[in-house]
Amino acid sequence: MGDKKEPIYKCGKIYREHFDENGNERKPAATPGSEPLALSEQIEDKPSGDHAQQHFSFTEAKVTASDSLSDTEEGILFNTRPISPNDAFPASLASAVNAACIGTEAHPMAVALHYVIYFAAHIGQHRYVKIGNEKCGLNLYGLLVGRTGKVKGTAEAQVLCIEQEATQRLIAKYGYIPPRRRSGLSSGEGLIQAIRDPEEDNQDDQCLQDKRLMVTESEYANVLTQDLRAGNTLSIVLRDAFDGKTLENSTINPRIASNPHICIIGHITPEELKTHKAFGRQSANGALNRNLIIYGNRGQYKPSPRSYSDAELTDLPDWFANSIIRARDHKTHDDVSDEKAGKEVRMSAEAKAVIDAEYEPREREQDAMPELLANLLSRQRVFVRILSALFSLLDDLDEIQAEHVNQAYRWVDYSADSIRYLLNTAGEEARQVVVNSFAEKVYEAICSIDQNNRGKGASRTAIRDYFNRNRSGKEVSTALKKLLEEVPPRIELMDVTKKGRGAKPEIYRPTTKRP
Repeated sequence: MGDKKEPIYKCGKIYREHFDENGNERKPAATPGSEPLALSEQIEDKPSGDHAQQHFSFTEAKVTASDSLSDTEEGILFNTRPISPNDAFPASLASAVNAACIGTEAHPMAVALHYVIYFAAHIGQHRYVKIGNEKCGLNLYGLLVGRTGKVKGTAEAQVLCIEQEATQRLIAKYGYIPPRRRSGLSSGEGLIQAIRDPEEDNQDDQCLQDKRLMVTESEYANVLTQDLRAGNTLSIVLRDAFDGKTLENSTINPRIASNPHICIIGHITPEELKTHKAFGRQSANGALNRNLIIYGNRGQYKPSPRSYSDAELTDLPDWFANSIIRARDHKTHDDVSDEKAGKEVRMSAEAKAVIDAEYEPREREQDAMPELLANLLSRQRVFVRILSALFSLLDDLDEIQAEHVNQAYRWVDYSADSIRYLLNTAGEEARQVVVNSFAEKVYEAICSIDQNNRGKGASRTAIRDYFNRNRSGKEVSTALKKLLEEVPPRIELMDVTKKGRGAKPEIYRPTTKRP
């Protein structure tokens, strides 16, 4: 388990069976029904092309050709189940996911989510990325959504046995101290207590210098329920922990937990998530969008799923153990008092170029989404940074490459499509496209009226007259509100002097000239 350039498992027998020397998946020459399908064929047919074209977007849909959408038309639109993306994993992780999925009912994204979150939990304070001047830890929350008894436990079991064996090998070889584990979260105070700062005069407390905590919630609905209880602070503490803030409570026995590194994997069914009374509140207050939401489903029926081979049970834990200890710079324990702990995972120029090219179009697309969907996706840009860093470390690299950013984008696109499918947002998104389309026409109207008035702007009356009074005041108001809230806004409300009685007139003008 030495510090090698290539992950151990990438050099193993199982990897060579499924991937060639260039990392391309081999196509097994098997007769129909005699061998398990390859991972790319096992779940469902996948589209080709880069990540920008793989996720669903109404921006590209033809509903923009219509100026209105009836309730009947909206009602028949629906979202299809998300498709597992191509090229979403580093090579070593891809081979581990392959081994877990071939001959079983495990879903590749569900398996990969467990691997990545367990890996993030082990890394602790030893790695971080910077977003501007902000130091961002590599802690990660993931929420796996799937039908009961169909996929969630299967994915966990496939990864947990590998992670536990890897941990035992690290303990035996290096004296490694793994992160603590918890489940059954019920209060913010209890979570703070689990990783509280040690008391200076209590030597038994020194183990609490390690702020890593791996939380597994097989019934995540219970976590949501805590938000409905008066005075319960769990949701607030979880939000602060994700952001890396110092955690505090103000009870009779106050506790402080500095520099938390909490990773969570939660399991929930679609109906539990959508119908829970706390869903609306947690969608709006930022609690749910701190979770990378992934939908998983069975891709095949396997009454007798395949077990790991002896070679896999040797190679996979070795690979995972090697990845963990290398990412930690061979540090065997965490110490929050060590101010020099932590090493930045930097971004290559090529990786930065990918983010620079993707950022604004994606943010604009998000701004044009229905509010609920936009709220749930508003931290995708943070996930891209964290996932990119984790993928580079799984590739035994200290610098994020363009391929790692592209892989991270495929994850967040899959997550976005998971949320669309779970909430069936197709109808609402189609209606939003109609609103956006009319806002463009209102902008053109304001520009035209302002030009004809020699820079004196356009009143609401003039805007409605421009459309021959065929548009309602509500439609015009919605379009104006959208244009004013754009970043940056393309129109502004002019400061005009009120004349006589009545309301002050609303006069709008473009903030910039049309190209």
